[in-house]
Parts: sequence; structure tokens; C-alpha cells
Amino acid sequence: MMTDLPHFVQNELTGFTRIHNDDARVIASLYYAMQERKQGVPFSKATINWCSHEDNLYSAVKFLMEGEGEA
Repeated sequence: MMTDLPHFVQNELTGFTRIHNDDARVIASLYYAMQERKQGVPFSKATINWCSHEDNLYSAVKFLMEGEGEA
């Protein structure tokens, strides 16, 4: 089952995961970016804002851990 994320978030997470080849680094970087601390992965403000609401960070992590919502 695919996690419901906006396409811009899916594209950004997928792209950074492919570039860095390390889900843990992308997840940690996203967490730190939400706290306005840079960790090497330049997430867009739109992705950071989306992940900051409700359980969206959990959804983003789940998307990464489930293999990017393989179709």
C-alpha cells in the first residue's frame, strides 16, 4: 500500500535517497531540517513545512522504509 504523500515530497525524498543511497541519513537530515539545523541534505521549505504538520514526518519515514511506495 502506498503512503499518501504529495508528489513534491515523494519526488524530493526519492531523489535524495538515490543520491545519498542511505535512508538513515535522509531521515536524520529531514528531522534536523525541521528543527532548522542543516545536515547536508537541502530539503525544500515546502517539504519541511509539510512534514512539520500532524503525523506527516511519520508518513515520510514510512514512505522511505517501505521502498518509496513501489508501484
